[in-house]
Amino acid sequence: MYSCGYSQVSKQSPQAKKTMQYRSKNKSCGYYMRIVFFFSSLIQSLIIVSLVLFLLYGKSQDTACAARTLDLEESFSRLSIDNVALKQQRKNLTNMLNATTTNKVRCEFDLRNLRLFSNKSIGIMLDCDKKLQQCNTEAPKVRAISPREYFTQKH
Repeated sequence: MYSCGYSQVSKQSPQAKKTMQYRSKNKSCGYYMRIVFFFSSLIQSLIIVSLVLFLLYGKSQDTACAARTLDLEESFSRLSIDNVALKQQRKNLTNMLNATTTNKVRCEFDLRNLRLFSNKSIGIMLDCDKKLQQCNTEAPKVRAISPREYFTQKH
C-alpha cells in the first residue's frame, strides 16, 4: 500500500495524531497532481471548443479563394458576352461606314458633274448674252424686209 518515511503507528497514539496533523497541513503530491490534471484538461477542453467553433463559424482561406474564383468566372463570362456584342456592333458600324463612304463618293461625283455642267451652262449663257447684245446693236441698222424679198435675194 502506501509507504512513507514514517514507521507504522496506531491511529490512536499521540504520535499518529501528530503525523495526521502534519499531513493535513502540508498537501500531498497527489493533490497537486490532481490540480495540474484538472487545469490541463480544462485547457484542452477550451482548445477543443475553440477549434470546433472555428470550424463551424470561421471562414477558411479556401472558401475565400472559391468565392473569388466564382466572382472572376462571372466577370469573365459577362465580359465575354460584352465582347461578342461589341464585335457585332463593330461589324455593323463598319458596314454602315462602308455604305456611307460609298454614298459620299457617289454624291461627290454627282456634285463634280453638276459643277461642270453649271460652268458650261454659264459659258453658254454668257455667249448667248453677247450674241443678244450684238443683235440688239445691229438691229436698228437692219431694215425690215418681207420674207419674199429675203428669199429672192441671193446669198
